[in-house]
Amino acid sequence: MRGRPTPEVVLAVEGFYDGPESGYANFRGLPHYFEVVEEIEKRGRTHRRFRLLPAPQELLRLVLEQHQLWSRWNVKYRKDEIPEEFPYMERVLPEDLERYRALGSLAEGLRQQVYGEAFVANGRFFGGRRVTQYHAFGENLRVVWSHIRSAA
Repeated sequence: MRGRPTPEVVLAVEGFYDGPESGYANFRGLPHYFEVVEEIEKRGRTHRRFRLLPAPQELLRLVLEQHQLWSRWNVKYRKDEIPEEFPYMERVLPEDLERYRALGSLAEGLRQQVYGEAFVANGRFFGGRRVTQYHAFGENLRVVWSHIRSAA
């Protein structure tokens, strides 16, 4: 007999279009990077399949620190304290830009390394109540992974 899938914690969402496309979430209780690999239309609804790659704690630390810097920008943006035009693409305050870019470079280097078995799974995201010190985009979400298979 199979039990109901356990909702997992979403740690941060990086890509979002009509729902999470990439980011970090727990899978089987451990942090993983997720990214859309396929979208399937079924009965008028879009179902997304994701590749799940293990994310070491150091990578997660870098990503969450980046989200803290974004959060500082977002607070000011929501208060209309940010100019309309910025001379750069990143959504961070000018004083945080250098650190934000450095964190991004370090994170990208770590993300390119293989840390364990990769999986492919359907992901169903829904709202939760989680908020952390990082105020990462999407951290209040939960996800249920289903139809799991090895990516190998």
